[in-house]
Amino acid sequence: MGVLALSAAGVHAFTIILGGPQGYSARIDVTQVGPNQLRILVQNTTTLGTSVSLPSGVSGSCPQTVTSSIAAACRLLASFGYTFNAISKNIDTGGSAKIATGSVGKGDESPFNYSAGDDWSAEWGFGKDEPMDGTGNLDFLSTNASHMTQFAPSPNRDGPTGLDGPQGGLLSKAFSDAGGLGFVQDTLEFLVNYSASLTSTDLSALQNATWWVEFGSSGYFLCAGPDPRCTPPRKVAEPGAFALTGTALAGVLTVRRLRRRSTVSFA
Repeated sequence: MGVLALSAAGVHAFTIILGGPQGYSARIDVTQVGPNQLRILVQNTTTLGTSVSLPSGVSGSCPQTVTSSIAAACRLLASFGYTFNAISKNIDTGGSAKIATGSVGKGDESPFNYSAGDDWSAEWGFGKDEPMDGTGNLDFLSTNASHMTQFAPSPNRDGPTGLDGPQGGLLSKAFSDAGGLGFVQDTLEFLVNYSASLTSTDLSALQNATWWVEFGSSGYFLCAGPDPRCTPPRKVAEPGAFALTGTALAGVLTVRRLRRRSTVSFA
């Protein structure tokens, strides 16, 4: 579980890796794309095998060993977020979710099949300083209904109108289906708005906060960060595992041309 950060000419981006080499795992890529907006890519990277242990003191209803026959809900990444007091800015309205490049979606009503770029905002919401079961209070995004404000009321993708997770969550490539539940396989791109401009201090605090992900509805939890419940402790991600895109990449290339080098900082 780890984090990698790159800062140059106002660009701030980092990656959180949660889980181990097998079992439940996830990847979260965060890039600032506006004064008060973050672009967050969330990927379910779960593979078959025995997962790292649940964080101490946190219970889950899904088995630690991931097999091809585990319950449909356990296959889906349904929530992610970070410690609620990491920064003082609140997640605000106007955000969105869409299927990321290279991913597809599956609904349970016509037209059933969805492609990269299709809107998935009605299936996810956000909460500020809200409980995510045994993890404590977090600022988090979720397809589960509890404590969430829906990003957008339409278009509906997976049957019942409104949040009804873990349906609508993220399915890894380890599975061919989610047992009749709607899903995206395997990455969603979120644009997350905040109530005020994010400072470099805010972004560093987010980078170094404890991050959590939830599979199913209280099915399995992973965390990475300074919270003592997170085991193993955070490690530095491999540089090759991180890729900058869009405005972040353009900013880094500009700095390289001007300074002949870029500045890389590791948490």
